[in-house]
Amino acid sequence: MKLTLIALSLILAAALLWAVRLPRTRAAEATRELAAPVERVFAVVTDIEDASWRSDLKEVRVLDRTPGREVWEEIPHRGPPIRFRTRARVSPERFEIEIVDGNGFGGHWVGEFHVVAPDRTRLRFVETAFTEGLVPTVMSHLFFDPERAVRTYLDDLARKLGG
Repeated sequence: MKLTLIALSLILAAALLWAVRLPRTRAAEATRELAAPVERVFAVVTDIEDASWRSDLKEVRVLDRTPGREVWEEIPHRGPPIRFRTRARVSPERFEIEIVDGNGFGGHWVGEFHVVAPDRTRLRFVETAFTEGLVPTVMSHLFFDPERAVRTYLDDLARKLGG
């Protein structure tokens, strides 16, 4: 019994040490060339009311439609709703959003849109997620993969745009 308690204590101490050393900020960056004019890509990405093309979302609830300061909640298939707010919209070059009221989670997303040809757009974006506190940090590392989130978004967007 005494050895079991010692072993469990060592395992718990190792887990705590692991958790304390986890980075609180993580980022993912991706670039994709899309077969659509920059105006169309920008319009699809910034249309916060239409989530029909997003495979990771059940629905979107728009809470404030103030131009340039829109606020909405994305309700994913798994996990709690996430509230976002527009930080900047420069058509058709740049779109920035941030997480608001994240309950220990926060972050922002920056999308940059570049014309490659009249019917081709290069979209580059950076998603940065951060946590406040030990439990949100551990939960983020266990259940959120920013690289996968970025890939899913770009794959869904490419499908929506037809290629």
